Amino acid sequence: MSEVGYQSGIQDSLEISYNDLNEFVDAIVSGIKTPVKDFEDIGLFDTNGIAQQISTGILQIENEFYDSIRPKRSGESGQRPYELLKEKGIGYVEVRGIDLSSESIIGISKDQIRILDLILLHCLLLPSPSISNEEMQKNKRK
Repeated sequence: MSEVGYQSGIQDSLEISYNDLNEFVDAIVSGIKTPVKDFEDIGLFDTNGIAQQISTGILQIENEFYDSIRPKRSGESGQRPYELLKEKGIGYVEVRGIDLSSESIIGISKDQIRILDLILLHCLLLPSPSISNEEMQKNKRK
């Protein structure tokens, strides 16, 4: 994401892999459950009992993990996103890293959407090798 959008440097410590859905979910859950001292110092509630944050973990909740693409699943209200993914699998893929086109009144043209659809279908249908930790770190630096 850009320097203008949401950023959390602490999330750089997360090792989120897209090689396997269970590994992805486990890494997200680990991010939620791994406490951060600065967040623990803030506490969940202030002295008046008003909530200051959702948790003291690297991630407050699953949806705080921002990446250019992420697996998603819709479900009933109250269900945790990671539980839905683990129990029912991927329902759709949220594609976030798309630049808007100044030449289109809605930000992206039909042709650009079609090309994006083709690329995503290609990724879905053709097998791909797992990404190594080294390659994952290299991609993070870009």
